[in-house]
Amino acid sequence: TQYPGIEFRTARAEKLPFTANSFDLIITHYFWLWQKDPETVLSEAKRVLKKGGHLVSLCEPDYPGRWDEPPELGGIRVLMAGALVKQGADPGLAGKLEDLMTKAGFKTESGRQESCWDWREYQKEFEAEWKFIRHLCGPGRELRSLKQKDANAVEKRTRKLLIPVFWAIGQK
Repeated sequence: TQYPGIEFRTARAEKLPFTANSFDLIITHYFWLWQKDPETVLSEAKRVLKKGGHLVSLCEPDYPGRWDEPPELGGIRVLMAGALVKQGADPGLAGKLEDLMTKAGFKTESGRQESCWDWREYQKEFEAEWKFIRHLCGPGRELRSLKQKDANAVEKRTRKLLIPVFWAIGQK
């Protein structure tokens, strides 16, 4: 096997197949926005963590906090958040994570990372960003129009993008 001595398993986060107090560390990444019942998932995480163990959420994007410049590109945020909701996600869950972890009984520390791309950085990532947006939202005339406006903003050097990302660490 590629990773000798490591066992990989899949399971529903709401009902983990492990005994209580089994783990020192649980790491999640881009996970919580997809949980329909985060309270139950947090309860399960707490159950399987050893006393003093940590639940670490490395990256949870805050789609409602997305900021696109120039303003006519604000429709990207609306389309992406709507597509996430249709797929069963809560695009605003990142901002609730600290409170959810604290209510679940974790001693919680959290923060928000904001990195802003100017037109130069955005230009490098333009095709990858639009591949992701198309994948998430599907095809459509409104999307094609926004992509053209986006390309124009890059060309005019007025394009900026900020997507806040939350992190949280909870200790049992």
